[in-house]
Amino acid sequence: GSAHTGPALTPVEITDACSACFEQRTVFTQQVLERALSQMVVQTPLPLLFMRTVIQSIHAFPSLVDFVMEILSKLVSKQ
Repeated sequence: GSAHTGPALTPVEITDACSACFEQRTVFTQQVLERALSQMVVQTPLPLLFMRTVIQSIHAFPSLVDFVMEILSKLVSKQ
């Protein structure tokens, strides 16, 4: 409802906020990230930070590699 027309956060602030979230592993668990990635992958167009989120998710939880490969495979076949 404000007259502010620019983005609420700068790209650097968004990156910092995302990184801070990934550090909160008791909140952003592997299961939470799986659900978030599953929801992002069905959006058209894909969110701009989708691949960054994928990479950070794998970095935080290496066991997500198989899950990520599956959703990326679905994206490729979906084109």
